[in-house]
Amino acid sequence: MAGALLLAVHPFQSYVSSLATADALLGLLLALAGLAVARLAARPTWGRALLVGVLLGLGGATKLSPLLTAVPLAGLGAALLAPAVWSRVRGGGWTTSPRRDPLAVGLIAAPLVAFLVFIAVYPYLWPDPVGRTADLFTFRAQEMRAQGKDWPVLAVPTRADALRRIGVTLGGESDATSRIAGAVLRRVGLSPDVPPLDLPLAIAGAEVLVALAVSRGVRSPQMLVVVLLGAQAAITVAGMRSGFDRYLVPIALFVAVSGGVLIGQIAVGVMKTGREAMAALASLPTRWARRGSPGGHPAALDRGVP
Repeated sequence: MAGALLLAVHPFQSYVSSLATADALLGLLLALAGLAVARLAARPTWGRALLVGVLLGLGGATKLSPLLTAVPLAGLGAALLAPAVWSRVRGGGWTTSPRRDPLAVGLIAAPLVAFLVFIAVYPYLWPDPVGRTADLFTFRAQEMRAQGKDWPVLAVPTRADALRRIGVTLGGESDATSRIAGAVLRRVGLSPDVPPLDLPLAIAGAEVLVALAVSRGVRSPQMLVVVLLGAQAAITVAGMRSGFDRYLVPIALFVAVSGGVLIGQIAVGVMKTGREAMAALASLPTRWARRGSPGGHPAALDRGVP
């Protein structure tokens, strides 16, 4: 909920949603894929595994890069299934049958399902699916390079330049956290100048998310979300050759999710502390009653404490 709020009020999201491009649709499909992969990890079924591939295929038809994002998911699925395959190869039989592991097999199949959906919804590909898909990737790479040449101010020659542009766009020019904090403080009569906080919160939140993923294991929803959104963000940075702001939609989504994770964990900690404090307060009358009983503390009885 916190991550959705951060994204909903983000000036960058408002800007992207006002354009007649497919970038906002890409953000929606990636968000849905993140929810789908988390649900798949929580309760693996063949239907949920299929849904992950379908969403990535639709994302690929929108912006190509989600087709590549399916590959790290397949790698994770292969790693999950590797012990059972190795046992079978050594003649020891299946430790876990692939038929009983829809999470691992579904992740392995994600690139294939995504590619089939990509072809099905893209009539241009039907005469030669593989060849024309390669043409699309070649055209996209040429287009990005041409944009950098046509608009030198937007050229992104190195990955360091790409990271710097992300910092300027999402960490300075538009910031949701300072916008929300400023609005709240103005409601109480204050007019402070709140510095941009999105990226610091996102960095801390990403560390928390990774820590949760590591602690809860490779089959956890947190791990699959880290792989999905992290891979998409890395592919975006690696392929960026021109710095149009709308290309940063996957990064903005990851920033919102990471910030939401941090806020959520803080909220959980506060609520847990509050419950413990309330429980301690509620137990005080009982503890005092025990101290005042015949078996209670002698000094309290001597002073006449009831």
